Amino acid sequence: MTISQASARLRLLIALFLFFTLTPVANAAEETPTSGCLYPSAQERFSYSVGGMENGGIAAFDVEPLYGGAYLDWWASPGAPHPGGIDYLPMIHVNEFDPAWQPEGYSPRGAYLQQAISSNPGATWLIGNEAEYRGGEDHATPEGYARIYHDIYQVIKRADPTAKVAMNGSATMSPLRLAWLDRVWQAYRALYGVDMPVDVWNFHGYVVNEMVHEWGPDLPYGFVNAVGYGAGQWTQVSDASASGGTYHKSRDWGARAYFAFEGDAVTVTLFTGPDSGLADIFIDARLVQTIDLYTPQPGQRTLTFGNLQPSPNPIFGRRHHIRVMVKGPMNAASSDRWVRVDFAVAASTTSLPNGRLEDNSPLRATIITHPDQYDDLSLVLEQIRMMRQWMADHGQRNKPLINTEYGILLGEHNGFNYERVRRFLLNTFDLFYHSPDIVDPAIGMPADGGRMLQQWFWFILSNEERYHQQVHTSLMSPVNLQMLPLGQEFGAYVHQLATNYTDLAVTELQATAKWALFSHEASALHAAGWIQNLGNQPAGSFRVGLESNGASLRQWQIAGLSPHNGGNDRVQVEHSWQTVVTTPQILTLKADITGQVSEPCDPNNSRSATLAAAQAPDLALTNLAMTPAVPTGSTTSIRLSATALNLTAAGTADSQVIVRFWDGQPGAGGVLLHTRTIARGSHANVTPVFYDWQGFAPGAHTVVVEVAPTADESGSVNNRQQLSFFVPQGEHFTFLPVMLNAQETTSQAPPDPAAMPSYKSTVPPDLFQ
Repeated sequence: MTISQASARLRLLIALFLFFTLTPVANAAEETPTSGCLYPSAQERFSYSVGGMENGGIAAFDVEPLYGGAYLDWWASPGAPHPGGIDYLPMIHVNEFDPAWQPEGYSPRGAYLQQAISSNPGATWLIGNEAEYRGGEDHATPEGYARIYHDIYQVIKRADPTAKVAMNGSATMSPLRLAWLDRVWQAYRALYGVDMPVDVWNFHGYVVNEMVHEWGPDLPYGFVNAVGYGAGQWTQVSDASASGGTYHKSRDWGARAYFAFEGDAVTVTLFTGPDSGLADIFIDARLVQTIDLYTPQPGQRTLTFGNLQPSPNPIFGRRHHIRVMVKGPMNAASSDRWVRVDFAVAASTTSLPNGRLEDNSPLRATIITHPDQYDDLSLVLEQIRMMRQWMADHGQRNKPLINTEYGILLGEHNGFNYERVRRFLLNTFDLFYHSPDIVDPAIGMPADGGRMLQQWFWFILSNEERYHQQVHTSLMSPVNLQMLPLGQEFGAYVHQLATNYTDLAVTELQATAKWALFSHEASALHAAGWIQNLGNQPAGSFRVGLESNGASLRQWQIAGLSPHNGGNDRVQVEHSWQTVVTTPQILTLKADITGQVSEPCDPNNSRSATLAAAQAPDLALTNLAMTPAVPTGSTTSIRLSATALNLTAAGTADSQVIVRFWDGQPGAGGVLLHTRTIARGSHANVTPVFYDWQGFAPGAHTVVVEVAPTADESGSVNNRQQLSFFVPQGEHFTFLPVMLNAQETTSQAPPDPAAMPSYKSTVPPDLFQ
């Protein structure tokens, strides 16, 4: 949820329930041991989101007494502060529909994003915020999100290989949200042929209603059909006469069954019988008919409602829902008040099995109709289990799962006074950290002792929205910027879990090579790595070593590093050397090789990279350029330049490599301009070649430069580049380059952070009926 979405969130979440009481929450169990590498200090798991941009963001508050491990502010700030060493999770928003965001479909981007990446090395980047939610700032279908995520991932990883990239935080977790996630996963594989590379999985832990035209975050993008059951006990019954072989039944007064659809008409089929009762039928939360389902003999009743008008709200459009609600009174002849629902048919259901939206459809929306469900910890835990099971089913068990937004947004008139919100905060802390229920060895993260949830973010640090009611979600006051009682509870709980430690880690190792053109000649190798202190206290002097296939190449003595986010918490080491490569080079960078620093996690002290040997050379021609880039009529000489190189560790056995410059296509009328021969014994690897061309004639020219394939080369598809230009008669020279395989980079103006939406005080309407 962006910092402007609190009011939108409340418009969708707040139901004016009165006179309800809180269901007590059981005491939590004993603490489960945690991994020393993930969160050596357990307080790092306890985090929060930060709005309050009108007050200056997190920098305006004294947050150190909260002892939070991380924060997010729904933006990617290059100058994000780290008070007390707290981590910062930048966010990139996605929107595949707004023309102003295209063609990239995300923001920030361009130079501003590059600055944000370089200013937040090693950060965890959140890609999208409730992008599947039709009412937010981010908007994406599953297929659109897969494409945008791919592009953002490449931009971030190229700029900072140490960065981690996290999945969009869905507005809630449910079968319907998992169906959206399934389509994202499938679309990514279809587009790019590999599994989606996600470093951290993410969701929002709100217990909310998903039905269209009801309070809550609506059906996700890409879905118009869904079923849902709530406000009572619904039982699925196997029956051969039912569509799909089952129907759902309930006799609880007020129990509700929903079918969401798109179209101008809907037909719903219900079962009748001697024990059937009355049902109220609603279209888009408006009562349209009360029906008596009693019949002396079992049967079916079909109802059709047509001429449904589109909503004036474009978010809803032609999407509707039909609600079947159990009504208390019953026919005097009936023996009971059962209501049985079978299926619905509309224009949008034609692609579904049997052309119908059946009672047991997997497109299942969560239905919440009572405020006591909003803080029901069993429902919160169920969401975590659903997400973790999905991760296990998709080979993602070894990845962290974080909950980047949860809390209580309902106010006192909904029964959520301060004491109730306080109990919810503390009971979630107990559940997420101490309770054995958060551990499942079958689906939890193995490196975290089987824990299903790794980190959680309370909403919110300070909420400047007033909501025209008393809401107790804030940790600090938006008025005087001082700690509120809820913040004191947060800090007291987390402080007792804080541990001082030092944790050295090799966060990145990159190995590159300029391969020799010729066999048995030396290649130029280079290794660069980052060593970082991930701990909350300084690291003293320690030694770093670089090895190749177990043999020492280079060592460095590091004087020390500051605590994490302390301004001097990382150092880069580099080494260059030359060697003849005949076998794979396994490079390993190790921190603290002499054991000078005591730390809770040793496995992250080393990292390896492999420079693979190859069976055959692969020569290539790159960087074709022309100087001057824009010749004038007075130009008498043009320098054509390019680079010849070998892309593999295997050099050619030939005695020479030949590069040719052509005016026109070789073998199709092209004229040979120049030949450059690179001879064995010159110890060549990345070799610049050029030709100063004089006396060119007016007219169109296509210059082709190629490195001639050698007898043992694996392929020649990348051996050639070309560019085209036109020389007119007279004094004017027009340069129109067209380069093969060239990539064009356009700069973008940095977005204005002040233009990002902020909270607006609005009266939250009652959307629950």
